[in-house]
Amino acid sequence: MQTGFTAPRAPGTLPRNMTIFLLLLVLLAACLRLKRPCIEVTLGVLFASPVVFFGLGSLLGASTVASYIALASVAVLIFKCSTPYDGSKVASFNISRREEWLSSIALVAAYIFLYRVALLWPDFISIGERLRDYAILAATYRDPLAPPEPWMSGTVLNYYVYWYRFGQFIGSLFGEPVWAIYHQMAALSLAAYFACCFRILLLHFKFSALASVTGALVIALGSNWSGITHALTRDGNWWGPSRVINGAINEFPAWSFLLGDLHPHYLNLCALPLLASIVLLSLRSGWTGWRALNAISVWAILAPCWLYAANAWELPVWALLTFWGAVALALMAWKEMPAGSQETKVSALREHFASALSPRTVALGVSAIALAGVLIWSTLHLRSPDNFELEFVQKPLLRTPVASMFQHWGIPLVFIALGLVVRIMSNDFILGIVGAAILVLGAFFGEDALLPLVFLLLVALIYFVVFLRQENPERTWSPGTKALAAALPLAFVSAILFPEIAFVNDAYGDDIERMNTIFKFYSAAWWFGWMAMFVVGREAFAHVPARFRKGASQLMPAPLVVTCVLVLMLGFFYRTIPMRKTERFSVGPFTQGLSTVDQRFPGAADTIKKLSTQEGAVILEAQGNAYDYTTFVATLSGQQSFLGWGNHVGLLTNKYDEVRRREEFTNSWYREEDCGKRKTMLLTENISHVVIGSLEKQKFGESASNNLNCLTEFARSAEYLVITP
Repeated sequence: MQTGFTAPRAPGTLPRNMTIFLLLLVLLAACLRLKRPCIEVTLGVLFASPVVFFGLGSLLGASTVASYIALASVAVLIFKCSTPYDGSKVASFNISRREEWLSSIALVAAYIFLYRVALLWPDFISIGERLRDYAILAATYRDPLAPPEPWMSGTVLNYYVYWYRFGQFIGSLFGEPVWAIYHQMAALSLAAYFACCFRILLLHFKFSALASVTGALVIALGSNWSGITHALTRDGNWWGPSRVINGAINEFPAWSFLLGDLHPHYLNLCALPLLASIVLLSLRSGWTGWRALNAISVWAILAPCWLYAANAWELPVWALLTFWGAVALALMAWKEMPAGSQETKVSALREHFASALSPRTVALGVSAIALAGVLIWSTLHLRSPDNFELEFVQKPLLRTPVASMFQHWGIPLVFIALGLVVRIMSNDFILGIVGAAILVLGAFFGEDALLPLVFLLLVALIYFVVFLRQENPERTWSPGTKALAAALPLAFVSAILFPEIAFVNDAYGDDIERMNTIFKFYSAAWWFGWMAMFVVGREAFAHVPARFRKGASQLMPAPLVVTCVLVLMLGFFYRTIPMRKTERFSVGPFTQGLSTVDQRFPGAADTIKKLSTQEGAVILEAQGNAYDYTTFVATLSGQQSFLGWGNHVGLLTNKYDEVRRREEFTNSWYREEDCGKRKTMLLTENISHVVIGSLEKQKFGESASNNLNCLTEFARSAEYLVITP
């Protein structure tokens, strides 16, 4: 339950007990002291701990002690599996102390900054699915092993709950309340995403520190083209840039953070970049059997299980990157095999992997399989909807118009297309001209985005072949990094092309049937596109004649370019912050987010605080519209609701008849004039508390608060009364 109320403090200040921040500092300090790769080990320990906790809790019973055991066991496992420093460098990874310190500073600084920004709008108002996400986190606090559906008592939660278990796990270590962890998770997700992108650019693609910071800021806090025009025109509709695709949602990381929801797609932002960085570290110093098996155990065993447990919608996007990356690695591995017949190469490859077998390899493989098994085990509460089918996009459904595609993906698509053509042309002028002609044809003759994307995919395939055939000695990229550089453009274009060909029909219907497919594919592919733009752009610029490069550098010095890019790309972020900011804090602690609610519904805050002290309550409230204050008293007190947003619960559970029955029950109870019947109805449904407040009186009039003499008053404050049978 929610405990640990603290005295009010001024908005924008950091609380004394910021659990995730403290854990970050401890783990980063341990990594630097014990000479381990800091970002990968720190986030690996944090994110794997709830998995071990779930396994321990299922066998031994969930407890705070199990949380500490999980954290310690994962830390020991990951520290043992990571390669230590040799002097001032990492023996296998060749990472300098400077790179480790820069990465650590990037993570900590991003977390502090984003947490302070998140506290500018701590109130849990009726916006997005903020109330829904809070309800699930609170339900996980009640039972982290088998969270109950918070908005329909007596049913099992059918929702991705991995990240909510992570929040409960962190909260249980230091006894943090739900609302405090909510804001910390919002900051950590984007901070980790920023740090992982910075790490890949700096460490693996060998960008300068300035270029790496710029790239990571653009990926994490930048916007689409619509967001840039929004900032330049000072448009007040900050929702607009996330709705440029007709009938769909096209969120980007900064927009999701500004919205303030803790949806699994947002919490899972750093998953793919983090896993990619771990794999690239494994292959950083060339091929050995041990390094290859380590990469395979992470990318082929842990990655799909993690994505399935945390947000299965990202699995197809991961598969696209895996496919093209595996092809690139296979071609490079085959190329590096000793000269001779195919039989000789196969024999050498077999010996190569056989030499990797050792107790350490076996231990790592068993650990990866065990963690993967627990991840799958932790998802057994999920149940696929009945109408969950893959269908092709065909009339009367309309594909995405070119203009709409440009509003969201225009910047990376344009720069990737130009970069691909320049890079191909530097190798084969005629082939480059053909590639440019293909792109022009697609742009001018495509009625929608399908044809341009297909043609861009074809050009990316030509680039893939050209890129792998050439050596890159000046950058000294590892095999994994080179494979990722070749795979990113193909994986990105494939990911945004897929929703133009097929979609998952998941019961939304009408003109928004493709909504979830576009939404989830676009979210997962965001870093693919921008990372591909930076890598392809730099490769293309390196192959421009020297005199043009020198002229461009003199005309636009690097600091000036960086300043212009950041002002332009981050405009939406800093322009939207004042629009999201909570105007007035009146209820402490302000991080509990009850000020706006209490101002709109006097007495609600005191009522919520008193209800939060109860154990196992089931609360009845009046039903209203989704994305509104429906069920906010039960949600913000961390209790179960008899029925929340009926449409959401129905979609997730497929229990439409039960939802309808509970809606009818709610209407009947508030309109019932006989107190005895009211009491019997509550006892029959195991309802422990009934809210009679502003919304109930507005919907049911005086009948809501009449004839309550046989029921017990639990709490009364201003416009709010809570009774219990």
